[in-house]
Amino acid sequence: MVLTLVAWFFDFFGLFQTKPVKQEPKTSPKQTGPSRVQIAAFGDIMMHDWQIKDGEKEDGSYDFHQFFTKIKPYLTSPDLAVGNLEFTLRGKKPYTGYPHFNAPDEIVDALKDAGVDVVSTANNHAMDTGAAGVKRTYKVVNEKGIKTAGTAPSAEQRKPTIVEKNGIRFAFLAYTETTNGIPVPEDYLVNRIDLKQIRKDIQEAKKQGAEFVAVSLHFGEEYQRKPNEYQRKVANQVLKDGADVILGNHPHVLQRVEKVKMDGKEKLIIYSMGNFISYQVKEHTDESAIIYFDVVKDPAAKKVQITHVSFLPIYTYKKGYHVEVVPMPSETPASLDGYEGLTEKKWKNAYENIVEVINEKQNFPIYEKK
Repeated sequence: MVLTLVAWFFDFFGLFQTKPVKQEPKTSPKQTGPSRVQIAAFGDIMMHDWQIKDGEKEDGSYDFHQFFTKIKPYLTSPDLAVGNLEFTLRGKKPYTGYPHFNAPDEIVDALKDAGVDVVSTANNHAMDTGAAGVKRTYKVVNEKGIKTAGTAPSAEQRKPTIVEKNGIRFAFLAYTETTNGIPVPEDYLVNRIDLKQIRKDIQEAKKQGAEFVAVSLHFGEEYQRKPNEYQRKVANQVLKDGADVILGNHPHVLQRVEKVKMDGKEKLIIYSMGNFISYQVKEHTDESAIIYFDVVKDPAAKKVQITHVSFLPIYTYKKGYHVEVVPMPSETPASLDGYEGLTEKKWKNAYENIVEVINEKQNFPIYEKK
């Protein structure tokens, strides 16, 4: 008993040790392998009258989560999801769709929950509710946790949108060809397509440490499934001036995707991503796609570039007031339960149309979710 107490005493106060103490390293070893960020890019998020009706509850509040129930896993799986916000948030009724979009704030909550990280707000409907609408849309969307690019409430806040992910620093810029004839009282409110200004903004983004620059361009002709000469000229010039990817919007229908070899690396032009969600009824406006691409940073090669481009066909299902984005991972649906009026034939035709347009010049695989 006495010997046991003595041993305990010496051991407790460290007067002798029977085992070596393992020393933990103060710092973790540096990561030397390539960094990778997967981006999901998609088209126009619109809010027509019937969509607003679909979200209206009996107590007068709104909930739009049902728009994105099926597509949500395809937006949360990648690292960043980027779209085009084609409406304003004036903050007061009446809430209206076309021609002057003024949506309830709750649509932003649904988009955030669905996995959306960044949106372009420079488009032909940016001025629908005037300068006050531009400023409030910027404020609400950013406060709810989604970053915006292309509009600003002040000259000081007109700057590249910087996002850091997985050790890569991204810049998002956005510009529009038109504001539907509505005057923009201050240039900083809505970025217009001006090649000299875009070049300056790309340079500024790189001064701020951007290693990858994504430029959203709202341009082209509505409902045309091929890019026009203006789109081709502007997109290629913006890539030459330092952008890495062009995210095109405005036609409301899909246009092709092209890989471009430039500056010793692959770049990407997505001429038009079509509608992500809307209540448009013209032909092909319910057929769209999410374009996925990996951005890889290789410290050894000192290069950041695009790899592994793929796409997911999507379809906007409409029945009465109900609207929903439906993923189409294969040519044949697993089930059409709950989609009255959407037949296997319609599904197949839409799927084939999407694949044909996207792959007009090059072939890209269908996206496989992680």
